[in-house]
Amino acid sequence: MPSDNEQYEFKLQGGIPFPPFVSASQAFPDLTVEVEWSEAALGEDDAGRILFIFSRAPFSMHDLNRELLAAGIGLVAAQHLEGGPEAQLYVHAGSTELEMFGSYETSFVENDKNSIAWPVPNILGVRPRANAPH
Repeated sequence: MPSDNEQYEFKLQGGIPFPPFVSASQAFPDLTVEVEWSEAALGEDDAGRILFIFSRAPFSMHDLNRELLAAGIGLVAAQHLEGGPEAQLYVHAGSTELEMFGSYETSFVENDKNSIAWPVPNILGVRPRANAPH
């Protein structure tokens, strides 16, 4: 739990406050936002590992944070990357290929009918280091 000295900056995007970390939901348990969307997020667990988070099912930011904290994955921080139909996760590792994309967003695409990945302006890529132990 954050100390009394810690402060959180809530940035507004389209009038919606986006807390920068999951810990903000712990610090402000009564904060609710009445909009929902599919979500792509970047997180970190208690071992310092990067977590790529995706949910096609729509959640408010607060509700998704609560679900993630209750999932038992050791999540200590998460950052919203994209929501709605633009939210995507693509994994290609060895013979495994997985493509997931969002659909629902309050006041924009209020259905789960999206069947294609939308063009996105930003991509996070990960590859193993040449000298990484296997």
